[in-house]
Amino acid sequence: MNDEKWFLGREEPMEVIEEINSVNTLLKEICGRVESVNHKVAEITYILASRDREIEEKNAEINRLSSILKTKEEELNKIKSDIERLQKELEITRENLAKTERTLEATKETVTAKDEELAKVLKERNKLEEELKSIREQLSRISKMYREMTKEKEEIEDVRRLLSIYITLLEDVFGGQPHAKVLYLLHGAKNVMKRKEITEAAGFQPAVILKSIHDLANAKLVEYNLESEEVRLIRRIY
Repeated sequence: MNDEKWFLGREEPMEVIEEINSVNTLLKEICGRVESVNHKVAEITYILASRDREIEEKNAEINRLSSILKTKEEELNKIKSDIERLQKELEITRENLAKTERTLEATKETVTAKDEELAKVLKERNKLEEELKSIREQLSRISKMYREMTKEKEEIEDVRRLLSIYITLLEDVFGGQPHAKVLYLLHGAKNVMKRKEITEAAGFQPAVILKSIHDLANAKLVEYNLESEEVRLIRRIY
């Protein structure tokens, strides 16, 4: 009995030690697992914090996009309103264009009629211009003839009046002067006469007629040839 108790007393500490060792091992394992769990918890906490930041960023992005979407919706509504307004204006413009086209067609018809009328008027005008040109040419010829005839008539009248004056002067004033008598005779039918012919026609002494001829020659009114005794009129007075 005593031996059995001793052996039993020896076995209990061994079992306790084994149990303690087993507990220590279990505690170490538990501590390791707890540490691993804590590590996992830390990782999960970090991940959750990162997720929270991402969620906040996403929420901020969602808010920004929502604001942009709201702005775009407002712009879209404004564009729709503008489209409706422009469609109404387009309809009005189409109606006005249709009216304008009808007016244009009527205007074209009027213009065509006016063009035809204008062509007729231009044709008539050209015809009248040709007639007027012919009349002007005839008037020009008649005017020229009239001017020429008037000029000739005036010249004839001037010559006639001048001759009347000369004749009056020669006959009434200078008729008794030998110089005037010589010039008067040379202005007649012949402008070249013998000195003897002039002396006989003038009724003056030969010496007086000879002196008058020399005086007229010096005045460049006549030429006198001593050999042939011819007197030539070189400057006609009338």
